[in-house]
Amino acid sequence: MRNKRVEKAVGLPRKSSGYPVVGRRGEEAHEAGHSGNLFLSLLLVGCAGTHESTMTNATNPAASVQDYPCRMVRIVEPFGAGGGPDLLARAIATQLSKLWGQPVTVQNVTGAGATAGPAQVAKSAADGYTLLINTSAQAYSSVLKNLAYDPLKDFVPVIPLTSQPYVLVAGKSAGVTTIRELIAAARAKPGELRFGSTGIGTGTHVGVERFNQTAGIEALHVPPLPTDSNANMIANVIAGRITYCMAPISLARPAIQDGRLVALGVTTARRSTLVPDVPTIAHLRDWVAKHGGEPMIMTQPEFARFVLSESESVVQIVKAAGIEPE
Repeated sequence: MRNKRVEKAVGLPRKSSGYPVVGRRGEEAHEAGHSGNLFLSLLLVGCAGTHESTMTNATNPAASVQDYPCRMVRIVEPFGAGGGPDLLARAIATQLSKLWGQPVTVQNVTGAGATAGPAQVAKSAADGYTLLINTSAQAYSSVLKNLAYDPLKDFVPVIPLTSQPYVLVAGKSAGVTTIRELIAAARAKPGELRFGSTGIGTGTHVGVERFNQTAGIEALHVPPLPTDSNANMIANVIAGRITYCMAPISLARPAIQDGRLVALGVTTARRSTLVPDVPTIAHLRDWVAKHGGEPMIMTQPEFARFVLSESESVVQIVKAAGIEPE
């Protein structure tokens, strides 16, 4: 896509279009969800093998579900170490390991605009031992044309983890200190202000597009390098290479506190306890709350419908922004 919140997800891979997916639809996805498979908007997602195809590959079908897991489970995280999804994945892995009595590891698989990790999970065996923790980018990326996987058909949404708010930030060199000033600057120079993201179709990209459309402004999207993470995006704002971006509050807060970033607004309905002096963008439980997230309480079927609705909404945003999917 060209041109112009952090939600996170975990899922299971599905066997579709030749790509095996961890996790299963229907009965098996239900069982996996109750076993602790997770989707952060953070989402826990897995490969979407059908009940029949997954059971065909099992030596003892009845025992394979009942005894799950009987070996190490891997959670793939596509954004890089130190970010919200990574921190939550590692916290979850520790608890799941205690619950299951089996090792649960977290592997950071970054690159390709945060699609390298999902691509790897989509190619994994549909047996529940490879999971994906992702943001709402799992749904948003459905508008992209050249992915090696189908983000909706190749995965089973297992369970939502948290809804983590973003903060809209600008660099000191941008010369803006409020949302109103940012909008005025953008309207004075249509298409000249530059905003960054962690990749086309990601939450950081779609979030700014949504803000731009609501505010009635045009700005230039500067896509990241294949290996760029949230930290790189924030560094680019600080250095003045891009004017503004939306970033997870937990990652942007240190630079906000020491004055390198100017916080313009948060994406929550109320002010965040992490940055209480920052106003909300009005127009537009313990561990989780400490890191700026809010628990998402949904059943697996409700979560699956949520992912589909997110995908449908981003189609409208992309169309309104005149973005050409790649």
